[in-house]
Amino acid sequence: SLDNLNASLLRFAMELGGIFLLAGFLVFGLSFFLARMSLRPVEHAFSEQQRFVQDASHELKTPLTVILANLSILKSHPTATIREEALWIQNTETEAKRMQELTERLLFLAKADAKKLPPRSEVLSLSTLVESTALPFTALAFERKLSLALDISPALSVRGDAQTLAQLLAILLDNALKYAAPGTEVTVRLCRQKKHALLSVHNNGELIPADALPRLFDRFFRVDKSRARAAGGYGLGLSIAKTIANAHGGDIRADSTAEHGTVFTVTLPLSE
Repeated sequence: SLDNLNASLLRFAMELGGIFLLAGFLVFGLSFFLARMSLRPVEHAFSEQQRFVQDASHELKTPLTVILANLSILKSHPTATIREEALWIQNTETEAKRMQELTERLLFLAKADAKKLPPRSEVLSLSTLVESTALPFTALAFERKLSLALDISPALSVRGDAQTLAQLLAILLDNALKYAAPGTEVTVRLCRQKKHALLSVHNNGELIPADALPRLFDRFFRVDKSRARAAGGYGLGLSIAKTIANAHGGDIRADSTAEHGTVFTVTLPLSE
């Protein structure tokens, strides 16, 4: 009887030890899984930061190379006049301006990442802002043999920063005019949809592939890199536009079909 009791106690102890060991493995596995899950956003952010730095360095490399090449040519002609070397001086100035534009856009995105964009504290007339921002593009449209049409609902107000909202529209208009087919019309529309303002910019031209639409707002993404670079683009404009829309409590989307052309639509909450 005592032997049976000892055997039972031993069996119970072994079973209890097995349970504790299994529980320990389960706790360790769960802890490891949760730790990995918690680190994923950090790893993703670090990976995105690395890619951002690499892409920015790549974009800066081209204008720097051109500037250094132009300066090398100028140094090889020490007795030449400014008039004789005007081509190389102009090329240097052009590339320097491109670097300035890229740097300004990178600084804007850095401020956005650091949550240092202007606060949405001012109630402003979005109708007036859209009209005043779009009108100067009429001359640019004329130069490119395009027409610019405005369809703006009056008295629509939002809470936000006028400068960055104007920048958002300028980015969309600039893209629309760059890639519109000659002889077509670019349309800017602003209307109310319940408690939101819908701002859209539409053009007809080369369509954006369906598989590229989800990545349009990624930093440095370009559907056609050679074409975008020839047009002076860096693949940052749409990312900045989305950043501005999100900072104002809104969003932006793109649609491109053979039937309706390409349209970018910004949704912004109306001011009460």
